[in-house]
Amino acid sequence: MPKATLDEVFQRMKANLKSRQFSELAVTEEKHECNECKDKGIIVYRIHKSTEERMKNEGKRFDLAAHEMVREEDFLAGKVCSPQEAKEWKTTFSRQCPCVAERAAQKTQMQLMSASNISERFKKMTFSSFKTAGKPQVIQEMRECAFEYAKAFQDIKNTDENSIALLGQSGVGKNPPSISCS
Repeated sequence: MPKATLDEVFQRMKANLKSRQFSELAVTEEKHECNECKDKGIIVYRIHKSTEERMKNEGKRFDLAAHEMVREEDFLAGKVCSPQEAKEWKTTFSRQCPCVAERAAQKTQMQLMSASNISERFKKMTFSSFKTAGKPQVIQEMRECAFEYAKAFQDIKNTDENSIALLGQSGVGKNPPSISCS
């Protein structure tokens, strides 16, 4: 059996990919939480051999700008180069999708909320749902204090003065502004 040329292999890959795309669309349109990585957690890229050579000469290790790399799916779909040029795009690498960190943060937040034993009623509290109309002045001041704290938190979180305490008798209304901050 004669060996297939690179062009023939590339054309078969391209045809196979296109037929899979059409058959997947015909069956059902896939839904993903993350459209960037299709819920895989990584994004695979290809780089041109000239970019790879430049990186080696500069001693860099895949520290690339967006214009120096192409997505693997675009390469396989024939959007990047002709079949004759495909061998110049053989190097692949992957990066973790930003959704992985976002999911981890959401999971941590859910675990913290679960461990906090805060009731469902309180979990739904936000600054916009915390109404102060008709409430005593001290409640309005607590809400305003908590709101200002939440706005400034990113700037003060790494300083010594990064805490807030809302004090008062039981039932006075400390929980709503405290939980709104979280």
